Amino acid sequence: MAVSALPTIISFGRSTFDAVWAEKEHTNTVSELLHILHGSVEVKTRNYTIKGSKGDTIYTPAFSPHRDIFSTDTPFEVHLFQFFWPDEEHMLKRYTPTQLASIQKSDKRKIAADIHNLYQTLIQGTSLGRELSNSMLLTIILRLFQAADTASGVEPAAPGKSSKKVIMEEAKKLIQKEYSRPVSLDEIASALNISAYYLSHIFSQESGFTLSSYLTEVRMQNAALFLTGTQSSIASIAQLVGFSDATYFRKVFKLHYGISPREYRTRAILETK
Repeated sequence: MAVSALPTIISFGRSTFDAVWAEKEHTNTVSELLHILHGSVEVKTRNYTIKGSKGDTIYTPAFSPHRDIFSTDTPFEVHLFQFFWPDEEHMLKRYTPTQLASIQKSDKRKIAADIHNLYQTLIQGTSLGRELSNSMLLTIILRLFQAADTASGVEPAAPGKSSKKVIMEEAKKLIQKEYSRPVSLDEIASALNISAYYLSHIFSQESGFTLSSYLTEVRMQNAALFLTGTQSSIASIAQLVGFSDATYFRKVFKLHYGISPREYRTRAILETK
């Protein structure tokens, strides 16, 4: 089930819903990803109903007539992303939106963190922000599908040298486990019993980006989580995500997010007030 195209984000926002408009059946020509920050909602279509509450993420495909029903007695706030994705019909042959919403709590937390980072990237409006954001959105969507696999009890493919996809996934797992120290391409290749050249080649071929850029992405995502979820100093966080030089960490972070770690933390604090 190969994915060939990135989604294109059409609009995004953090907002409340208009109760009168939302409860009327409406059809969007683009797809929606709705992540609930406060309150609860029922998304009703002609074929299914999804009930969601704080921390849940609901995927509504394009051209799906639906109603959004929520209580007006409690605050209701969401991150809402509207996008166009050429591969949607192909991917949704495997799982329905209902199954994508029925995932484990641990996966919901990971997706929530990814959505927070996506929103931060979009509001920064850097020159490469849109391209990066589309890639981040695809990662979130694929994480939903992967989480649905786990929730449904589907067994992952058995590791084997002949499978490029398996090698790439194993490399990602190692990076996610070891990102907090100076892990190298040679070390990962050695652990997988393949050459560094071959690993680099198939990782780029299968994922569309380099292994080193993926390592940076993992480190930056975790750095953002530490900045918003702890009171640790910038220097301490740099160490936690694998940077021995805090100054260099600040440069990489600003290049990645468009703002400094300190500004990122300040904005996150202001958003929660």
